[in-house]
Amino acid sequence: MRPDHMDEKTIKKGTLVNALGIGGKALLPLLFILITRLFGPERMGIFFLAFVSMDIAFNITLSGLKDGVILFISKYSHKSDEKDKVYKILANALLITLGVSALIVLFYYIAGNVIALNRYPDGKLAGALSIMIWSLPVFAVVNMITSATRGLLVMKWDAIMIGFLRPFFFCLTVLTVALLKGRLNDLATGYLIANVLLLFLALLIFFRQFQLSKLLEAFRFPLWDRSLLKFIIPQNLNTTFNTLITNLDVMMLGLFKTDPVLIGYYGMGAQIVRNVRQIKVAFAGILGPIVTRLRKDRNYPEMERLFSRIVSWTISIAFPVLFVVGVFRSELLQLFHKSFSGEALFMLVLLIPPFLSCLMGMAGDIIVMTGHVTWNLINSATVALLNCILNYFLIPEWGLMGAAVATAVSATIVYLLQLFEAHVLLSVQLRVNIALRPFLYLILPAITYALLSAYLPGKDILLRIIKTALPLLLYIPVAMMDQKKIKQKHQSAE
Repeated sequence: MRPDHMDEKTIKKGTLVNALGIGGKALLPLLFILITRLFGPERMGIFFLAFVSMDIAFNITLSGLKDGVILFISKYSHKSDEKDKVYKILANALLITLGVSALIVLFYYIAGNVIALNRYPDGKLAGALSIMIWSLPVFAVVNMITSATRGLLVMKWDAIMIGFLRPFFFCLTVLTVALLKGRLNDLATGYLIANVLLLFLALLIFFRQFQLSKLLEAFRFPLWDRSLLKFIIPQNLNTTFNTLITNLDVMMLGLFKTDPVLIGYYGMGAQIVRNVRQIKVAFAGILGPIVTRLRKDRNYPEMERLFSRIVSWTISIAFPVLFVVGVFRSELLQLFHKSFSGEALFMLVLLIPPFLSCLMGMAGDIIVMTGHVTWNLINSATVALLNCILNYFLIPEWGLMGAAVATAVSATIVYLLQLFEAHVLLSVQLRVNIALRPFLYLILPAITYALLSAYLPGKDILLRIIKTALPLLLYIPVAMMDQKKIKQKHQSAE
């Protein structure tokens, strides 16, 4: 079997495993549905602000380290004479992540709680964060272990632990707190307990995949790996800025003292939409280690082919999902709480970033996994600043729609820059004849939906389901057959 066939097979197998874990992330919306239904939209809004704040803290602590661990362990693990470097990388990563976690916890108790109390003087946000912040070092260790297994191309543990069990444990703790008639701080305690449970399971995985004696030996002589440090510092900042671009709208709504109910309404719409991006994440998780090896062999034509092929897959899957979310956005929000009513037009604007992520976002992963992290850092820092400025001016004027527009504009600029830089730095670009073929599948379904909407107007839910189902029935078989045709054409060309 040719190497490129092996790469495609590995990507498909790894993507399937990642997809199972990402399917588990659908439990996150269920988590917020439970909190809203059981504790009310106001408490959910406060909890969501704390949740987003923790997400940013996790990215500051973990994001670059996770990518670095995957990249460097992938580079060394398949060579018997470099096995010791695997444990050196893991020891470095654990020491760094625990050190950064301690600094962030200290910062919160010095200044973070003051900021939270300034914006929400009743103390609810500050109280919740004071408990949840302790999950930072716990979850950091979990991530280092699962990232190390991904470097070995063992995708299942990250998918099971981070993708499924973590949101599952969150839901269990919410139900437990509700049965005990607990309050917001009890929800925060449940959040911490869920992460501690993950830590115990992660340690079991470590003993299965690695040898404790070799890790302890690496701790005895923790010589810093300069190449790892050179990678993770800009990548950590880069991913943190990217997270800010994604979550700054919610944080800025909080800074403008927006009603927590409206924050919950907007936040749940954003959560629904952002789940579409997980389609791309499922493929990117396994592409990274393969890109690292292709870069080492300087096989850029194969990197470009895989890039275009995977974009074709992600876009083919994303189109029907984006369509369904766009059509039924109001109904999806109603699942959270009956007060979340209205047209939710901001969700249509928020669909732009996940669509562009599926279309162009893989370019950013290629830039990172080939070592050009500084370029991504410049992109994300610049656009994060732009996003902050746009939110500052648009939210007071347009409210929720202003926050959505600021996010969409910022994300569009980031993805365009990444696509351009992949071409300039690596001569890797999207092959239009492969990557953009799924757009051809849309022509007939789009015409069908337009005609049905014109001749069958109305908001009856059954009628809308029928108008949505018919275009999908026209799209899905054509997309599947054409993807199969591309594969056969590639095989015959060899």
